[in-house]
Amino acid sequence: MPRSSSRRHATTALLGLAAFALGLGVARGTGAPPEGSAPPQSAPPEAFYEPASPDGAAAAAPRREQALPPPVRRTATEVFQAAGRVAALKAALAELDPTEEPWPDLVPDDLQPAVFEAHVRSALEAVGRGDLQAMDCDEYPCVATLALPDPAPDTTAAERLAELMEVRAELENYLGMPIDAHMDVHGGGTWLTLGAHPDGIGGSRIRQRLEAAWTDASR
Repeated sequence: MPRSSSRRHATTALLGLAAFALGLGVARGTGAPPEGSAPPQSAPPEAFYEPASPDGAAAAAPRREQALPPPVRRTATEVFQAAGRVAALKAALAELDPTEEPWPDLVPDDLQPAVFEAHVRSALEAVGRGDLQAMDCDEYPCVATLALPDPAPDTTAAERLAELMEVRAELENYLGMPIDAHMDVHGGGTWLTLGAHPDGIGGSRIRQRLEAAWTDASR
């Protein structure tokens, strides 16, 4: 075969391959599915089920799914987001201005005023340091004020507070619930206020009461 004829055949084959590749690329770029293939399936939309009619006529038929239109889905999302923002705002306002906690109808035995006071005195006796100076049971739960009346002269304020904190640890282990405490350094004495933190009680109000009790003791 002459060399020119071979070149023409080779050129024709290359052009055919290029045309095929170009056609395949165009088909892919436009998203056209290959001939004979099934169309692509999109992700199922959010849907709800239509309830059966009261007479039960539609009970035997499959439940029909109806897709929620995009505006409805978008509105539902915005409603949930707004509800979350309102809940966060309410929690922030409660922290800024906590309300008083009335005594509930059902109070755990260990948090009854007389029983809680007895637990505090037992913890003080177990540690061997500190006195019970005051008990505030106007709200739930009670808040106790502990004092260290005769600290050793060579101890620091931090060491004296650490002695009273041992009472908190003893009480926490005995009651099996968190015990919130407030402590500070004061030149006129050493005080520690503490109170149990039962479930369902806001921590901001307990902290407010502990700080107020400590301020009253240090005056």
